[in-house]
Amino acid sequence: LLVAASTVPGALGMAPVNSLLMSVRFGLIVLTIALLSPILTRDPTAVLRTHLWAHGAIAACLLAGGVLAPGLAFHPGTRRLIGLLPPMHPSQVGAVAAVTVGLALLALVVDKLSRRLGLIVVAVSMTVLIQSRSRTAVLGTLLGLLVALTALAFRRRRARKLLAALV
Repeated sequence: LLVAASTVPGALGMAPVNSLLMSVRFGLIVLTIALLSPILTRDPTAVLRTHLWAHGAIAACLLAGGVLAPGLAFHPGTRRLIGLLPPMHPSQVGAVAAVTVGLALLALVVDKLSRRLGLIVVAVSMTVLIQSRSRTAVLGTLLGLLVALTALAFRRRRARKLLAALV
């Protein structure tokens, strides 16, 4: 109902085309969640693994671009890592790296990721996060981890240790 209500003004020409595209994108997100709901209830970690794999692959591509073509992969004025393949703004690069770091660390805390693979993903993503020089992404990562680890600290010893290291 919400998707239909947001799409009608754009379809009738009462709103700009951008709002119509945003409504369609919102509808696709709702449809995707509805289609994934059986998988979410059957194996909740499958979505975590897939999301982490996708973000890790993007972070590895961004880092590879910085290593293989440093002249093109860094913004000339600010020396911030920009996406070469895929093309991204430095803030988006930082956001991708921040999500990957957070997901990998939390997956390590709750034993849903092997230690070796988790540390590789965290190392690559932290490198990308640092090279993007995005203060917002770093702050978001720290605050997100602080909230998530505080919630997990009552049940997990690793969460308490990591929380103590962060604070």
